[in-house]
Amino acid sequence: MDDAFQALRRLVELVPEEDSIEARRALADQLLSHGHTAEAVEQLQALHRTLRRLGREAEAAEVRERLATLDPDAAVAEEPTDVVRPAREEVVEPSVGPALDDAWLDPSLLSLSGAAPAATAEPESTPAASTEPPTLAVEVAPIEGLEHTYLAEPLAAASRSTEPPTEEAPASPTVDLPLLDLDAVAPAPPADSEPEWRQRLERDPGDVEAALAWAERRAATGAVEEARDLLVRAAEAAARAGRYAPAAHALARAHAFAPLDVATLQRRVEFAFRVGEAPALVAAYADLARALEASDPLKATAVWRRVLDLDPQHADAQRALRVEAEREYVHLGSLILDELGAEATTRFVVPEEEPSGDEDRDFAEMLAVFRQKVQQNIDVSDSASHYDLGLAFKEMGLLDEAIAEFQVALRGGAPPVATLEMLGECFFEKGQHRLAARVLDRALRLGASDAELLGVMYLLGRCEEALGRPERAIDCYERIVALDIHFRDAAQRLAALRSQTAAR
Repeated sequence: MDDAFQALRRLVELVPEEDSIEARRALADQLLSHGHTAEAVEQLQALHRTLRRLGREAEAAEVRERLATLDPDAAVAEEPTDVVRPAREEVVEPSVGPALDDAWLDPSLLSLSGAAPAATAEPESTPAASTEPPTLAVEVAPIEGLEHTYLAEPLAAASRSTEPPTEEAPASPTVDLPLLDLDAVAPAPPADSEPEWRQRLERDPGDVEAALAWAERRAATGAVEEARDLLVRAAEAAARAGRYAPAAHALARAHAFAPLDVATLQRRVEFAFRVGEAPALVAAYADLARALEASDPLKATAVWRRVLDLDPQHADAQRALRVEAEREYVHLGSLILDELGAEATTRFVVPEEEPSGDEDRDFAEMLAVFRQKVQQNIDVSDSASHYDLGLAFKEMGLLDEAIAEFQVALRGGAPPVATLEMLGECFFEKGQHRLAARVLDRALRLGASDAELLGVMYLLGRCEEALGRPERAIDCYERIVALDIHFRDAAQRLAALRSQTAAR
C-alpha cells in the first residue's frame, strides 16, 4: 500500500497548484484513514502553504487548526511570518492564474508552484531576510535523484562574487582592455585529425567527444549550422544508448550555435533530468527559459518557476519573475475574475470514505480520480504534455495509463516515431508481443532514417524473438549492428541467434 500512496503523491504533483487543493485534502484524508499520520501532516502543510499563496486565508486557518489537532509542532511551523509574507504578496499574487494551465515539458513541470521569489531588498531592520531563504515561500516539486545540497557551494560562491571589493585594485596599463572569452571560440584542431573523428563517429554515432571536436572544427570554418546538426545527431545517438550525461553536454554546446532553438533545449532538459544532477538541470532549464522569453512568455515564466523550485537563490529566475509580476499587475482584476469563473469547474471534491480492506481496490479508485483530474487540465491538443505524462506513468509501472496517454499524444501531433516506439515498448512489457510488433512495424513504414529507427528495430527484434521468428529478429539486429554496433545488446543477440540457427 505504501507504493500506492507514493504513486498518488506523484500524481497530485502533476495537478496545477490551484487545482491541487482538494486533491491534497483527499490524499491527506486517505493517509489518515490508513494510519499514516506523519505523511498526512506533510500533505496538510503543503495544502496550507498553497492556500496562503492563493490568498484563501480562511481555508488556510481551517487547515492550520486541523494541523494543531494532529501535530501542534507542525501547526506552529505553519504560523505566518512577518518577514516572508510581505515579499510573497508583492511578487506572487499577479503570477497566479491560468498561465500554469499551459504546462508542457517533462511531467514535473505539471506541478510547478505558482510561487515567485521573495524580494531581495529588505529593510535594514530585518537583516535576517537577506541571509536566509524563505523556507515557507517555495514548495519544490520532488524530483528523484536531486538534492539541493549540490547547489550550496556554487551559489555561495556566486553570491560572494557580487560583493564590491574591500580594497581598490591598483591601476594597470591593461585595465581598460576587453577580456577575451576563451570559451566562445575554441581553437581549431589540426586538419589531419578530421578523418579520425569521422571514423570514430561511423563506429559509434554517439561518440560525443569526437562529435565535439569535429563540430568545433566545422564552426571555426564558418559552418555553424553543420556543427550544430552534428552535435544534435551525436546527442540523440548517445541518448538511445543510455548515455544521457554526454548527450546533455553535446546539446549544451549546440546551444551556443543556436541559442533560440527551443526543441534542442527541451531535449537537453530531458537528458539532464535523466542524469539527475541538480546544477546541470538548473542550467538547462535556465537556457530554455531565456529562449522562450521572446517567443512564449507564459511558458518562459513556468520554466523560470521551475528553476526557482530547484534553486531558490537563482538571480535570473528571481529577476524574470519580478518583471513578469510587474507586467501582469495591471491585469489583476481580469485574472481574479478568470479564476473565480473557472473555480466552479476545475475544483473537485473526493468524499471521505473508510478503507474497504481491499487495498488494490482502494488504490484503483484513488488512481482513477487523480488521473481524471490530470486529464481534465491538459488539453487534447497538448501532445507534449500527454507524451510526458505517458512517460511518467510508464516509469511508475502503470502501463495501461501510459498507453492511453501515448495514444492521445500521437493523435495530437507528437513525433510519431518516438511515440510509436514508446507504445511498442509498453505493449512489449505487458507481454503483448504480437500487438507490439504491429505498432513498431507501423513506425518502420513512416520513411524515417535507420538512425532514427534504431530503438524501433531493436524492440521489433525482441518481439520477433518472443514470437519464435528468429529469421526476422536476425534481420532487425543486422540492420542495427550495421549502423551502431554498440547499440544496447543487439550484437550479442545477433550472435546468439546465428549460433542457434546454425545448430539446427
